[in-house]
Amino acid sequence: MKKLFFLTILIMAGAAAPALALGTASDTALVPAASVDLYNYATYTVGSTLTQSVTATQTVRAVYGLATATFTEEAAKSAAAGATATYDFAIQYVGNATETVYADLGAQSFGGAAGTTTEWSVAAEHTGVGMVSFVTSGGATAAQAGDSAPLSGIAPGATAAVRLYHKTAADATDGGSSSFTVSLRVTAYPGAPYTGFNGVVYGGATTWSRQLDSGTVITTVNGVVINATKTLAVVAPAAYVSAGGGAADAVPGALLNYTLTFANNGGQAANTVIVTDALPASVTYVPGSIKSCFTGAACAPMADPDADGADPDCYASGAPVTQIICNAATLSAGGGGQVTYSVTID
Repeated sequence: MKKLFFLTILIMAGAAAPALALGTASDTALVPAASVDLYNYATYTVGSTLTQSVTATQTVRAVYGLATATFTEEAAKSAAAGATATYDFAIQYVGNATETVYADLGAQSFGGAAGTTTEWSVAAEHTGVGMVSFVTSGGATAAQAGDSAPLSGIAPGATAAVRLYHKTAADATDGGSSSFTVSLRVTAYPGAPYTGFNGVVYGGATTWSRQLDSGTVITTVNGVVINATKTLAVVAPAAYVSAGGGAADAVPGALLNYTLTFANNGGQAANTVIVTDALPASVTYVPGSIKSCFTGAACAPMADPDADGADPDCYASGAPVTQIICNAATLSAGGGGQVTYSVTID
């Protein structure tokens, strides 16, 4: 009988587990080093002897198990809508017979704006071997309760490794997610490690459960997320300050210095990004005051980031100027920039 083990990654303190031995290969015939010689006087004439050799043989049976201290796995990931997140799992097999290790999957559960749930899929690859099809309930890309991916031909002492491909729905939006349980199992014999009369530990656990993220694989859609902030600093005219006014008083003739900061905090590149900032009423743009940079949200704006005598990335639009427009082009995931400019209060 086979048992399922769900991959719920818990870090447990305690004494180190004893090393597990593979043991003699199964189906090996055990023959004594020396045969037993029998001298039979009953069937031969007195004085004559016949030596007959007989051999005692015992076949070693198969034991199975997983060395649960050897597992590797990956935590939850994010992917863009319509993209695929990959998860690698591996564990050492410590049986004494070649075995098929099964990766068992539970049905997908969805959260947030997951889009068309039937477009989410899970495919499995026997690492180093190739794609494998689920058995029991679903197709090669399904993730239904009872699905399992067979990792065949795992030799004693080898690593059973599987890669899962979790594809998101193309119409899912940021925050949409899917999760499913994952576990690995082998033939349930003897059911647990045991210590032989020689003091050696043989066999291993029949199941092993994912330990991270409450035992589930979780993929969350994280596409283009542009965040922007706008700040201003007021500089009062020097003569006004000398007359007793405040240095940051917003009085007629004062200077307003604006800073726009933007970043792509999503999981995929944003293409054709255009930043537009409308000037408020009762202000006048200060010619040539635009500075910009597009190498990160913390970059230092320059008057001419292209060093070509002009700034085609940002420009003042309108006559009189009513808005500042910047063509940021492509912002990679994590990319961003800054734009600064000045106006005076009419």
